[in-house]
Amino acid sequence: MPVISCLNAKGGTGKTTSAINLAAVAAYRGYTVHVLDADAEQGTASEWIEYANDAFEENPNAPHVDVEVEAVNRGILARKVKKYSNDLVIIDGPPSNHSMSELIIENSDFVVIPTTGTHTDMAQTWKIIDVIPEGKRYAVLPTIWDKRKSTADRARKVLEDEGIPVIWPGVESRAYFDRQFGHWPRNSAKELHGYPAIFDKIIAHITN
Repeated sequence: MPVISCLNAKGGTGKTTSAINLAAVAAYRGYTVHVLDADAEQGTASEWIEYANDAFEENPNAPHVDVEVEAVNRGILARKVKKYSNDLVIIDGPPSNHSMSELIIENSDFVVIPTTGTHTDMAQTWKIIDVIPEGKRYAVLPTIWDKRKSTADRARKVLEDEGIPVIWPGVESRAYFDRQFGHWPRNSAKELHGYPAIFDKIIAHITN
């Protein structure tokens, strides 16, 4: 089964949001899903899933997704990926840790690079692209963008002009995502805004 990682050398680009929502989509599709939290400093994915599971225990009517999460470091990442080779694995990568990012890329079938398209985000996006070896499947995912503004569209055009694959449309900026932390999204287009189609495109990239 595929290993999908979410990576950018900058924080705040939507890596964890993308990892969690892609995990939810996959679980709703019937996959057995493991999230590997490789961000040792923040551990945001681990906290998110822990809070979401606690919310379900307190309120059985709250949405719940059967996804396992584990914190990983350089010493155990490859071993965990191998252990869950029969399941779908999603890795939430750290910012500003190039050696860990390279290890994650090595152990991934597909690398998602979320970016808001701003100049600072794009500078770090290029750093990740530069260390992806030839033949490794990947794509940039515009996130947290306002369709009334042209930031993400300009970034998309720059990337595509350089032959960089882009998942488009990406994920718009919505107040819902600010409130989503610590909760599982329901299995609906409204709460999984954009991610079902994004997941389908990722799987198509992997299998084609």
